[in-house]
Amino acid sequence: MNIATLRASGTDTALESLRIISGLVIAREWRKGDARRRRGTYETSGFNACVADTDSSQELMLVVRTFLENCHRMGVVFSSDSLDTELDIGLSVGGIRSSRPAKF
Repeated sequence: MNIATLRASGTDTALESLRIISGLVIAREWRKGDARRRRGTYETSGFNACVADTDSSQELMLVVRTFLENCHRMGVVFSSDSLDTELDIGLSVGGIRSSRPAKF
């Protein structure tokens, strides 16, 4: 499993714009003041959205690249005074099978 997740936080207006323009399906979201899982409250609203979930790292990179190119074409700005984002990319390791033993 290879996954890319967009994590965004900021003002409600900026987050709604990003959500509409990007067309992402939100996996988890929170509002400013909501209780955090461990303790305290969130200082800003935010969400997590899956950009890609693929079987191969090559396919993952193609999907992420296409997503970023589409966002660029649509004028999406990922960082501003009202919005902060990060793209987390997780790659599986050891998924390649071979009939020959590995040589180190």
